[in-house]
This record gives sequence, structure tokens and C-alpha cells, in this order.
Amino acid sequence: MPLATSLKHMAAAAAFGLVVLPALAVPAATLTLMQPSGTTNGTTPVEIWVSLAVAADASGPLLLDGSTGSFDSGELAEFASIDSVSHTVWAGCSTTFWPQPPQAVCFDPASPWKFDYNHAAPSLIIETGSLAPGESRDYLFGSFLPQNGQVPAGIYEASNFGLEYIVRGLDHAGAPITQYFRIANTCDSGDAACTFSREVIAVPEPATYASMALGLAFIGGWMARRRKASTAA
Repeated sequence: MPLATSLKHMAAAAAFGLVVLPALAVPAATLTLMQPSGTTNGTTPVEIWVSLAVAADASGPLLLDGSTGSFDSGELAEFASIDSVSHTVWAGCSTTFWPQPPQAVCFDPASPWKFDYNHAAPSLIIETGSLAPGESRDYLFGSFLPQNGQVPAGIYEASNFGLEYIVRGLDHAGAPITQYFRIANTCDSGDAACTFSREVIAVPEPATYASMALGLAFIGGWMARRRKASTAA
């Protein structure tokens, strides 16, 4: 689990007096960006599509139905009892879609973009089915939305998106416990090869279009006059 994600979970859990124990989950799965690069005009949403796939040699299906069927017996050994099993998604904060150091802020209302998780089908958040070994499924993970007018031209990048289980219950001492089990994320290494990026192409101002129209009209008129002059000759 990425450090930033772990810290986020620890802070959230501390507010409820919970103990957070990061862990890994089975079966083996991958989360892949379907359109990692491209261009946009800076005025329309930028959608992030991912493909979730379960390894062909996985020990069993990936269940997103609230059960513990995807876990090996030893993975939940810290629990004396389990109250709930759910799954959630997350987006990493290491991105130029938002302001960067010295003060990087996720979901900053002053940044050119805001991020919205997708809650409508096909959404990982509302998925309640299962994926068998060797099966894959595509989802709209979320979207970057322009939030302060035209986004300035340039290249914008985001490094990581993920899916994980959240298991809540009681430990053997009777204390509340929460564990986060990583299912998959798009970029473990932070390598440029798994970066999501969009280049915003500058959109000409209305005045530019007007100038172009006048120029074309002038050229058209000039060519028409030439044709008339040639005919007269």
C-alpha cells in the first residue's frame, strides 16, 4: 500500500479509535489504465478508464460482494470477529492535475481540475459481483473536471489509482480493528510507463476565430476578383 494512502487511512481511523494494520490481499489482480495518454481541450471532463483483471493462476475468484471468500485463512488472523467487509477506491495525490510542492493539496478548489469518483455503472465503487481467475472487466474509475474555466495549456499527469478491501471487526482483546487489504493499483513503482497523462491543447480565443474568418473572406474575395479579371481578359 502506498505510504500516502496508509497515512490517510491511519488518520481517518484514529478519529474513530481504530487500529489500522496494512496488509496484502489475494487473489492476485491487476488494475491497468486503458487510455494512459492523450489530448484534451481543457474544457471537457477527462475520464479515467481502468481494466481490473484476476490472474489466471489465482487461487480463487475476486469477490466484491461483502464476503470474506477472497481471503486465505491466515490473512484475517488478527480478527476474533468480523463486522463488515467492503471495498473502496483511491486516487494518489502525486499529480500535476493539482498544485505540487512546496504545498501539494489533493482536491484543492483553487487548482485547474477537481476529481470526481464515478458512482454510476460501470463503477468499481458499486460493483457487487465477482471476477473469476483469468477474467477482466472495464470500469470508469473517475474523471478530472475543469473547475476554474479554461485549463491552461500543458501536460497534466497523475501517478496512481487503486482498489482495496476494508475489513472491520474486533481483535482477540475485544478492541475495534480495521485492516486495509490492497487488491490492485495502477502504478506500484511510480514509473512513467504507468502514468496517466493528458495534454491540454490551447483553444483559440473567439477573436482568433474572427480574424481567421476575415482572412479567409479576404482570400476568397481576392480569388474571385482574379477569376473575373482572367475572364474579362
